[in-house]
Amino acid sequence: MLLRRVSSVAVVVLVLAAGETGRAISPLFQMIDLGTLGGTYSTAVALSETGQVVGYSGTAANAEEHAFSWTAGSGMLDLGTLGGSSSRAAAVNAGGAVAGESGTDLATTHAFLWTAGTGMTDLGTLGGCCSGATDMNDLGQVVGWSSTSTNRTHAFSWTAAGGMIDLGALASSDTIAWAVNQAGQVFGGNNRFDSVGGPGQHVFSWTATGGTADLGALGGLGGSFTIPSAVNDLGQVAGYGTTAAGTDHAFVWTPVQGIADVGVLADGVRSHAFSLNDSLQVVGDSEIVHPPFGPAIIHAMSWSPAGGMIDLGTLGGTEPRQESEIVSRALAVNSAGQTVGLSLLAGNTIFHAFSWTKTGGMIDLGALGNSGSVAVKVNGSGTVIGASEVPGGVHAVLWRPLGPSPIISSLRAAVSSAGFQQGARLLQNALAAVERGDTAGACGPLAAFVNQVSAQRGKTLTVDQANELIASAMRARVALGCR
Repeated sequence: MLLRRVSSVAVVVLVLAAGETGRAISPLFQMIDLGTLGGTYSTAVALSETGQVVGYSGTAANAEEHAFSWTAGSGMLDLGTLGGSSSRAAAVNAGGAVAGESGTDLATTHAFLWTAGTGMTDLGTLGGCCSGATDMNDLGQVVGWSSTSTNRTHAFSWTAAGGMIDLGALASSDTIAWAVNQAGQVFGGNNRFDSVGGPGQHVFSWTATGGTADLGALGGLGGSFTIPSAVNDLGQVAGYGTTAAGTDHAFVWTPVQGIADVGVLADGVRSHAFSLNDSLQVVGDSEIVHPPFGPAIIHAMSWSPAGGMIDLGTLGGTEPRQESEIVSRALAVNSAGQTVGLSLLAGNTIFHAFSWTKTGGMIDLGALGNSGSVAVKVNGSGTVIGASEVPGGVHAVLWRPLGPSPIISSLRAAVSSAGFQQGARLLQNALAAVERGDTAGACGPLAAFVNQVSAQRGKTLTVDQANELIASAMRARVALGCR
């Protein structure tokens, strides 16, 4: 699944705030600080199915900004530049190749391809001064933008065999390619990268055999523009656009059915889509309240053709901070439907990264200390990347899913300390089953534990204690794949 690149910097600025969170973090994930290249900040941009993370970081004293690649085995590796003082990685594929853009010794910007064997390779331009890569698939096909000899900007597709191919213009206007899927289908549009589909603007798809197909404004929602945000491997598109009433609505577009308005939540009037998977599950945000005065309230949402739009809730936040209408927002979804993003905590001052699943609900991924965090990407194995504030800066982080044993062990320790020994024995039985490889045998004791805790809610356990224990047990069942 190939997604349009969300600006991680903008999202990180949104989440940062200091203070005590006072919230228990579920032990479903291990959080890893990816560090920096010597500076005070790093930003994770893309994540491969093998867990390789790429992005950019400040070097010592933030003197320069360099692209990086991080793996569990090698840590954070400086990918260097093409002779200039800065570079940024935009995409990584399953083979470990990285694409992005870098400054050159001629004070221009060129698209690059980096591999462990060859280092950073300049992909050149379409005859002009500058170029940049925006995405890449597992075949090593790189797409992006380049200036031409006539000082226009055109979308390109690059392969090792064919080099850089000019994908041309739309209605004599500048174009950019912003995504390529595993089938080699390229999607892009004209004018600015962040305003594809604006008034009078068009979206296109391109393949090596079929050439360019002008998709127009994706049919429109009755208003003046549509903005695509993501494309999947089936060539389906999600995004948002204006309706005839002048409000933003999320949409999905398929080659067969065209554009469809996915609507809004409750009493809201606006919604936005930022990601989709191959099952046509779309995630983003929607207003739930649009008052005549004061800020709206926006929640993370998920939409599917079968289930429609659902509210993913929050991590305890109830109303937006002064500078934003957002209480929660979903930014990415994987093939299993696991959704990640950010949400305000109780108190409405701090954003934390979250992971949401249909069976486990929304869980807090935590942060590096008592600070803000955000999750921006998730791969097929459930590994999540994002950012967290640290003293004096912001670091790229990775959340790695834990196996069921650490989750149950942590839950058992919490139950034992609370004096709920009957529940602790059930959890010990579940843990023993996991350790002998009997996954099904662990699901039964966990279900019995949930029933026991429910029976003690408001009695020997407070309502909050019971709800937290039940939520943790259900998350352990999710990790085990219990039905």
